Amino acid sequence: MKRQQLIIALITSIFFACNSQTNDNKNMKNTNQPPYNKFSEGEVNIDFDTTIESKRKDIKIAIDSFAYKYPSTKLFDQKISEYYNFNMSNYDNNVLVLQPSLMPEIAIKPLNIIYIESDGMLPISGELLYNYNQYVFYNSEKSFVWLKDNNSFLLKELVTTYGNTHDKDLLQFVFHKVDFNSKIEIQELIFQYKDSKYFLRTEMINKIRAIAYNGKEASSFSDVINEDFYYTLPKIIDKISINQALYNTPEKSIAFLLNELAKSGITGSIDSYLNNNSNFLKILVDQNYFDNAKLKEYVTVIYTLEKKTVLVQVIDKDGYTNLRKSPNSKSEIIQQIKTGDNLEVITTDGDWILVKTNENQKGYVHKTKVADLK
Repeated sequence: MKRQQLIIALITSIFFACNSQTNDNKNMKNTNQPPYNKFSEGEVNIDFDTTIESKRKDIKIAIDSFAYKYPSTKLFDQKISEYYNFNMSNYDNNVLVLQPSLMPEIAIKPLNIIYIESDGMLPISGELLYNYNQYVFYNSEKSFVWLKDNNSFLLKELVTTYGNTHDKDLLQFVFHKVDFNSKIEIQELIFQYKDSKYFLRTEMINKIRAIAYNGKEASSFSDVINEDFYYTLPKIIDKISINQALYNTPEKSIAFLLNELAKSGITGSIDSYLNNNSNFLKILVDQNYFDNAKLKEYVTVIYTLEKKTVLVQVIDKDGYTNLRKSPNSKSEIIQQIKTGDNLEVITTDGDWILVKTNENQKGYVHKTKVADLK
């Protein structure tokens, strides 16, 4: 009898312990606050939970005037995850702001719609809400055209802010609008900023090659894909190298971008980076080139670990030439090098050559002042 009572007591204890843990987990979820529902910048402070709740009836009236068909909760949650990389199930709030902004995209659970304010001073635009939601949840071609004509920046945001790569037509439209010569625009496109770090969007870079450049790759290292995007990448690589603390896995990101240069035949930029960052070569070898096959092929076959030293000889008729700090004729003179002295070539920058002297002093000389040693 005592044994039976002990078993019953033990089962009861386990039940209440599990039930208590379930309630604790549930309460934990209830107190899990969405990251962007409160916006504060300077004197501007917005609580979107309160703001949207006060507008919810008017929002519904505005979109209903266009006979909008609301998606199921399953479809709503699926598309929010797909387009905005946001997990709705993590939060119990009726309102979920999808990015930190004064005028963000806002998911409203009771209505299963995305709300966007066209202008705080204007009435709610039912036409905008209808077309935006028709495109996101039903991939409406008609609404896509309407957005391209009337609110194209919202389409661009889906790609640049949220990193959406699912819709080829959307990517084609956005890539056509991006200035691939602009370091700022490329930075915004190929990196996601979260938790105070920049994360490289490797899939976005793959899509740029596939869609913007029809999947072109150099057939050999002597060929070059002359496209603006790939000539901007060296600037991005230098930025990562200088500000590594700002980037997630900076070395891996640099290797991936160098691999894109190798695939495009822009090997001079690879040489320049490796020559100026000699320690990076060891990192690549130690990490097996971070599984970047084309970069590994170029470095091991063409660049090689035992790269041959290239020498030039000063031939200036004045009896010496100036070694300058930067590649221009007004730059500071570091040293004067006698005619006949040999210099080791590090890299070429237009009409200027970065060299190293016998004293291990680095600087630039004009290419007309030196000749290759035979």
